[in-house]
Amino acid sequence: MSIACSRSRGRFRRRSKSWWAPGPSGIYTNVRGVTTNSAAAKAALDFVFWPLAKHRLGWYLEPAYDYSFGRGHEQSAGISGGLLIAIP
Repeated sequence: MSIACSRSRGRFRRRSKSWWAPGPSGIYTNVRGVTTNSAAAKAALDFVFWPLAKHRLGWYLEPAYDYSFGRGHEQSAGISGGLLIAIP
């Protein structure tokens, strides 16, 4: 479950979109046969870019941050990205 807030700004309004999504997360860890589960919080930003006016081809970037409430309070950050292809 997460809450997403969308926003388009500036001259790239028709070709780009961004939003953020904070929310809860569950973490399952298995290290050397020891399994642990813990609750966590996650925050992600999404940036979508459509270079063509008809939105048939685009790409996205999603940086994210996780904070575990379990033992050790592990934190992680990462970024993912990819190509978006519309299916007519």
